[in-house]
Amino acid sequence: MAIISWIIKYSSVILIATTLGYASGETPVYYREAWLDLLYYESDGKGYKSLVDNTQFFITDRGKYDPKHEYAASVQLAKSHDVEFRRRFPLRYKRLCEAHGLAYKPLVTVRPDIESVQIVYPSRYMGNPASMFGHLFLIFESKNGLLDSSIFHYTAVPDAVNSIQYIIYGLTGGFSGHFSTEPYYKRIKDYNYVEDREVIYYDLVLSNDQIDDLQLHAEELKHAQFDYYFIDENCGFFIGKALNVVLETNISMRTVFVSPSQIINALQANQALSAYYVRPSLTSQFNQTYQQLSSGQKKDTIRLFLERTPSVDTIHPESLKAFLYYSEYAINNYSALATPVRHNRILAYQKLQSLQDSVIRHPINKRPDVPKIYSQKISVQNGPTTGLFASYHPVYYANDQRLVGMKQLDVASMRLGYDHAQQAQVDIRLVDIVNSTPYNKIQSDSAWRLRSMVGYKRYGFLDQSFDYGVGLIPVTHSMVYGFIGGQLSNYNTMEEQALPDVSVYPSAGIRWLTPLIGDVLKFDLGYEYRYHQVYLNPSIIGYMREYSVQLVYTYSPSTINAVLASVSKVF
Repeated sequence: MAIISWIIKYSSVILIATTLGYASGETPVYYREAWLDLLYYESDGKGYKSLVDNTQFFITDRGKYDPKHEYAASVQLAKSHDVEFRRRFPLRYKRLCEAHGLAYKPLVTVRPDIESVQIVYPSRYMGNPASMFGHLFLIFESKNGLLDSSIFHYTAVPDAVNSIQYIIYGLTGGFSGHFSTEPYYKRIKDYNYVEDREVIYYDLVLSNDQIDDLQLHAEELKHAQFDYYFIDENCGFFIGKALNVVLETNISMRTVFVSPSQIINALQANQALSAYYVRPSLTSQFNQTYQQLSSGQKKDTIRLFLERTPSVDTIHPESLKAFLYYSEYAINNYSALATPVRHNRILAYQKLQSLQDSVIRHPINKRPDVPKIYSQKISVQNGPTTGLFASYHPVYYANDQRLVGMKQLDVASMRLGYDHAQQAQVDIRLVDIVNSTPYNKIQSDSAWRLRSMVGYKRYGFLDQSFDYGVGLIPVTHSMVYGFIGGQLSNYNTMEEQALPDVSVYPSAGIRWLTPLIGDVLKFDLGYEYRYHQVYLNPSIIGYMREYSVQLVYTYSPSTINAVLASVSKVF
């Protein structure tokens, strides 16, 4: 009899809710954005399906596919103030109490010291395919300081898999993703001292109630498990979905590819970010200071990493600063250097303090004008011997204007146009990745470039290449790097000409990059051996905000003597 009574009572809730919703002409509450967001439902054309992939996140067996059924069961548990429901789903319980005028009797309370929330964007980490587009997480900021603050993020922790399995599972949802909360100081150490990323902090515009709700939602997400995809359902996507639960206006995310920068841009467009500041990577701070030093000062800096010194009194303050910028990273990553570095750090700090020049960390200067992160590019190029082409780069990140280390990530770009003989051509650059950091005795960093291109012009063609080398800074602000490598190709990218057959070609070369006018005008000179020919390839690149103009001259004896002009815009 109890079961029959419960079924009648439960069915009446559904009937009343349905009747009231449709009679008033409004969307029923269980199909409204607030409820759908809370349980991560998305429309699949025929109905709804939650992105959550485990049953523990739902009350009913049909909860993953039936928001109406799940809502009715949740209302009953809220009305009875079910202990397990209040403990496992604190935000769901709070929302239902507010919607139905129920007495609110929480078992889960929020931290009263959390007074703000930041969304944090550690930039691209080239050492991990899943992190090449950056990461995204939230900080629950305590009024007691960062040591009492916590990080809320979405990650996948892969089992022991090889590199091929890692890529396959990441593309097909083979990894399990979870939300978790952990102390701020523990996780940020990895970004600063292990992976050495630039980190950008953004202040979220949230009321106290929204901050409380986000804390409650973080608690109930401990019971959720999702399939993790590198391309779309990744850290950026699910941090955005979690924020949609508390934001007044949802941010749109459903595209073929979702990156952390897209979530930041969507929040910026919705005026959900009030300020930001940047914490530069230790490597960039070291390189910026190190390249300004004289040859003698550079030797002093390197010596501080390699051997204990009894005194630093004769060492220039800028050499000490360069050493200190990189010292923490060296301790965490080069165990053989830990002993001399720890000893010399104390002396360096004492010397700078005596000179009243002890500030080596960039101050936190928040700026209210939150900029957009450029992540796409369009360009048009034309040359008398190459033809007219237009290209679109849907995933494009580059620090083109910086010469102290170059990083470029260009994925799935498409180019259409006509060659000089008016022959139509299309090609796709699947990946074009550049990672170059200047070499020194401490970092021992290398320079490399990976490119994969396929296309069609009367017949299919391809060009797969990999170059490996080293970069140096012979004079201030200039960078020279040499490389060797190889190409599997039947298309000459230097001359935009088809080759007779697919063959393996060795490659080698040297390039020199130097600014002509600050960050506005740059000169790039290349001398390369490709496709069994030698090429001289100077270019001038001008920058103005999101626009750039490039003039490239390509010369090879008896084959090409041409100028190519291109105009690009990042957005």
